[in-house]
Amino acid sequence: MKLIPHPIENKPEYKVSWDVYSRLAPNTPYIRRQAIARRSVSSLLFQQSKEFNTTKSELTTIEGDGLRVNLFVSKCQFRCTNCFNELSQQEGYGEPFTDKHEEDLFEKLSLPFVDGITFVGGEPFQNANHLIPIAKRIKAEHPEKTIWSYTGYIVELLLMLDDNDPRRAFLDYIDVLIDGQFIDEERDESDLKVYRGSSNQRLIDVQKTLETKNIRLHEMESYE
Repeated sequence: MKLIPHPIENKPEYKVSWDVYSRLAPNTPYIRRQAIARRSVSSLLFQQSKEFNTTKSELTTIEGDGLRVNLFVSKCQFRCTNCFNELSQQEGYGEPFTDKHEEDLFEKLSLPFVDGITFVGGEPFQNANHLIPIAKRIKAEHPEKTIWSYTGYIVELLLMLDDNDPRRAFLDYIDVLIDGQFIDEERDESDLKVYRGSSNQRLIDVQKTLETKNIRLHEMESYE
């Protein structure tokens, strides 16, 4: 069974998305993969969040290597089925991110045993306009700390964006990107992938990817 043909499938971004999800989501029915690939292309039209809201920020060991600080942000138009944090899909959910939030965040980051920060959603890349200044400050004040981020975008499409698009600009500050929509059919409770909700999601070494112009995986992938 297939979806009714749609002009979106003639776009080069659809071919890229289809190729990625066909390869990484083999357990997902064809019609679902079509819908996911279409949403991937549509995501390029997603707007940046006007409000900068957060639900929490705490120390974590499950959202990246080592001990990290996470920062949850609100707004996500991917709306993945069975999203673990559905309420944060709403723009404005949580509380406004204030200077006090930022100082608390940097106080945690300054601890010598904290390895870095992970941005979680919601969709961090729909908050890129708000997160870029934070990422810049981290790189300036704590260059030894790594920046990780989750996203429903696939890195191939982020790399196709204009340099002045905040989502593409945000990518320059990320060390490891956990990319791709959460797909319920690709979640195997008996074989959960580290740091990921579904097996189609990848751990991308962003800086090596930018340097080589080829998708490079975070090296811990070698140990799985």
